[in-house]
Amino acid sequence: MSLTQDLIRFIEENLLEDSDGVSIDENELLIDRGIIDSIGLMKIMLFIEDKTNLRVPDDEVMPENFQTVSSIVRMVDLLRFSN
Repeated sequence: MSLTQDLIRFIEENLLEDSDGVSIDENELLIDRGIIDSIGLMKIMLFIEDKTNLRVPDDEVMPENFQTVSSIVRMVDLLRFSN
C-alpha cells in the first residue's frame, strides 16, 4: 500500500469522528474542514515517523504541509530526498 493510501486510511480511522462510511481523498482540505486539529497533527506526525522512519522537523510543521494528504506526502518525499 502507498503512503497516500495509508494516510487516508489512518485519517479515516483515527481522526474522523463518526466516520462510518465516510471517506476522504488525497485532495480533501483537512485543516479547513476541521479534520486535523493540533492533536490530529501530532498523531499524523507520529504516524509518519512510524511508517517512514523520518522525523518531521519543527520548521516543516506549517499549515501548507498538512492541508491535504497530497501535501503531506509531498513533504515526506522532500524529507526523504534531503536525508
